Amino acid sequence: MNNKTRIIVNTLAQNVRSIINIILSLYSTRIVMDALGVSDYGLYMLVAGVVSLLNFFTNSLTLTTQRHISFCHGAGRKEEAKLYFANSYLLLLIIGTGLSVIFVSFTSYIFEGGLLKVEANKLQEAQYVYLIVICSVLFSLMTSPFRALLISYENIVYISVIEILDGALKLSAVFLLYYISDYRLTTYALIIMVVMLFNLLAFMIYCQRKYPESCILPSVKQWNAEVQQKIIGFATWSLYGMGCIVLRTQGISVLINHLFKGTILNSSYGIATQVLGSVNFFSSAIHNSIKPQIIKAEGAGDHMRAIRLSETACKFGFLILALVVVPIIAELPSILGIWLKEVPPFCVAFCTIILIAALTDQLSLGMTLIVSASGRIRNFSLLTFTLKTLVLPAMYFAVKGGLTIAEAFVFFWFFELLSSVAAIGYICRVTGASWLSYVRNVLLRVLPTLLVMVTTAYVVQEVVTPSLLRILLMGIATTLVGIVAIWSLSLQPSERTYVTQIILSKLKRC
Repeated sequence: MNNKTRIIVNTLAQNVRSIINIILSLYSTRIVMDALGVSDYGLYMLVAGVVSLLNFFTNSLTLTTQRHISFCHGAGRKEEAKLYFANSYLLLLIIGTGLSVIFVSFTSYIFEGGLLKVEANKLQEAQYVYLIVICSVLFSLMTSPFRALLISYENIVYISVIEILDGALKLSAVFLLYYISDYRLTTYALIIMVVMLFNLLAFMIYCQRKYPESCILPSVKQWNAEVQQKIIGFATWSLYGMGCIVLRTQGISVLINHLFKGTILNSSYGIATQVLGSVNFFSSAIHNSIKPQIIKAEGAGDHMRAIRLSETACKFGFLILALVVVPIIAELPSILGIWLKEVPPFCVAFCTIILIAALTDQLSLGMTLIVSASGRIRNFSLLTFTLKTLVLPAMYFAVKGGLTIAEAFVFFWFFELLSSVAAIGYICRVTGASWLSYVRNVLLRVLPTLLVMVTTAYVVQEVVTPSLLRILLMGIATTLVGIVAIWSLSLQPSERTYVTQIILSKLKRC
């Protein structure tokens, strides 16, 4: 299949996966919260949040491995791609094992030294959960090179299948919590660990059989100092960016825990981050589908195509997320009321602000792919991701100054907006992209569609009284109007022609 068709197929596969996993995840969260209770669920999110600091190594090295393998494929250097995979895996094993040991050694300080505020009767179980989550994260770390390899080969379909199985297994297993009277929190953590192990084996076995030319079990003999230097150089600044995101996400959790002396509000924030993760699946689908093409274009020396693809990723990432976010925000109180038996305090406010911030982030996120493809990420990471972390002191001083936590949370959106503006400015300065092209091909294509969708949501709210029927009408109306607006206002004539050709060819085959 050609490049455009491959992007469409991969995007559709990921969107199907996203829809299924969102349903599974939301229902699973309802069951878990009901079985564990709000306090225990908040405790799990808090403990897992601290350990998830390891996850930014996963994401960073996945991006690094994927970038270098895709770049080598674009340049026609297949042997070098194999070398990058082996050395990335070796580096990951060393770092993952070392950090796991460090986290285990700090167990007493974290729980008994006052870093986390945990009720005395929950202290022992919290420590058990902490150690289990470390194992889970280590399995996730070991999975990342295989996932990166699949993305570089643009095999998104298999990734989607495994992630659907992941969600189904978690949902099936959590029903066990109703039949367990003691140590439910520990059991839940063990369930997650077993699923992570399944993911590792599924990716490892498939990659070794499907891509033996690239996927080889690493050994010390394959250690290459030059390749390691390139990996570490790119990963360091990618790691910085991921670290800033984790610091912001988990820093807010710890900040809430300390400011309000308990885990109840952590449940609200945990729900908000889960909602964000669920809806981000939709926009990440287009990014994951286009990114290998951008990197390969850079590897082949076709810089202008890489820029055009980055603008496309930015535009469609925003539009796809808007189709999901607008109706959710409009009906958020009702949705949370149906989803959760007990809606924690400030949950609606947290979810609303985080979703608006995510939509704002999409205005630049697609364009950042060209920076990753070019390898020039040091100054970009220092600028944009540092700005994101400034929300922590801003929220702290805002609460201390008398604002409510919901009012202080607005700073989350503000610094996301500031970071997006800074990102576009930097990208235009160093990559050859232009502000005029960005405004014409992205902003003027997405903002009118967003306005139409928001207006539609407002009309539905005014006409129909709150009910399950209104939720359904809101989803149908905003989606249909949004699709029409995308077709007429957002798509360029060449894009409409290409989509029409794809539809007609499929109809002829049928």
